[in-house]
Amino acid sequence: MNGDVRVPRAVRFSSYGGPEVLEVVQVPRPSPGPGQVLVQVNVAPVNPGEIGIREGVFADLWPAAFPEGQGNDLAGQSWRWART
Repeated sequence: MNGDVRVPRAVRFSSYGGPEVLEVVQVPRPSPGPGQVLVQVNVAPVNPGEIGIREGVFADLWPAAFPEGQGNDLAGQSWRWART
């Protein structure tokens, strides 16, 4: 997997709204820090709380820091890790 050249992508939004504000963008590949693992994500569903944040329902409690992401719950495989 070290030779993997796929470009990481993320679902982001830059304003409050419905699903129409979502866009898939290329992002830099992160490097794991000490004690961290880089995960190759296979699936990342959007949970109801994230939908509320995107729609601005919880803006008073959890304001979005634009651009913001969706799909914080995930399933995948360990891809790279750093030693502690």
